[in-house]
Amino acid sequence: MFQHFEIAYEDGISVDVPVLLDAYLAYECKVVDSHTYGDHDWIVGEIQQTYRDDDSFWMKAYLNLVSFIFRYTWVALLILWQMIRYKRRYTRFI
Repeated sequence: MFQHFEIAYEDGISVDVPVLLDAYLAYECKVVDSHTYGDHDWIVGEIQQTYRDDDSFWMKAYLNLVSFIFRYTWVALLILWQMIRYKRRYTRFI
């Protein structure tokens, strides 16, 4: 399947599973239990091996943090601006 879509992967070390090479974070898990509830399958796994691309993982986390701060700084400034604007509007009549 991965070859059909040209997705780069390698075989896992501990479990016979594919590990995507472009993933920021990946786990190899041994299936401990599974249950079907209606049309959902719940699978419980025990982590056997982890992989992390430190350069990409931390850069993406940094960019998400910067985006979060930037987004909510603008929201805070907008709220502050609205408060100042309404205060001016209402203090003119006092």
